[in-house]
Amino acid sequence: MSYSFGGGTHNIKGSFTGTFAIPVSILCWVKGTIMGSDAYFYFGKNPSDGNDSVHVGTGSAATKIEAGATDSAGVERSADYTTGAAEYDDVWVPVLGVFTSSNNRDIYIEVIANTANSGAARTVAGLLKHLIAGENPSGSQPWTGLLAELAVWDKALVSGEITDLLDNAKAPVDVANANLIGYWSLDHDDSTPDDESGNGGPTLTVTGATFDADHPSIVSGGSIVPILSQDYSRFAGGLS
Repeated sequence: MSYSFGGGTHNIKGSFTGTFAIPVSILCWVKGTIMGSDAYFYFGKNPSDGNDSVHVGTGSAATKIEAGATDSAGVERSADYTTGAAEYDDVWVPVLGVFTSSNNRDIYIEVIANTANSGAARTVAGLLKHLIAGENPSGSQPWTGLLAELAVWDKALVSGEITDLLDNAKAPVDVANANLIGYWSLDHDDSTPDDESGNGGPTLTVTGATFDADHPSIVSGGSIVPILSQDYSRFAGGLS
């Protein structure tokens, strides 16, 4: 179960009541034909522009997946991982951005070994509040495909936690839960999905995107969550 995005004005949005500062980590699972300049998941200061924000998505080419940080002047610096052409098309894959400091950010895709780092300085104001999935804050760079398992932590996840999320496909609620400020599995048909972290995150609002029965295989509480997707055989941790 997930949500299907078909282009313009398809998004999922929400806002925390308070604000957060880097370090933060953001996660989503995606499935579709990965193209250049697709926006997956934003966490930022403003609901309508990308200034002072962090995000994960594709770079300028279909072979680059990025974790980007954008400052108050709209200048972005990103960690870019280069994939094979069409390597991740039409399979469920987790994408994780870990933002440790103003000059340290990492992108991870599928497993912890698939990573890249950027040390280029880019200061993001400590006013992160608004969440946007499926497009960027200005409404451009829309994602066409499926999204599920959105999660945000107010810390830079470390090696063991990243391995649990990616290689072992654990549910975000079971990884660094004390720092999990929001989690939305998107595994049920609801135009206003509630936070599932147990830590008081916001309710989101779905616009345009439609519910889909496909969902990645996630290990929750030691058990594999039942799904209809067959793509989980790509992932380690005994999920075959």
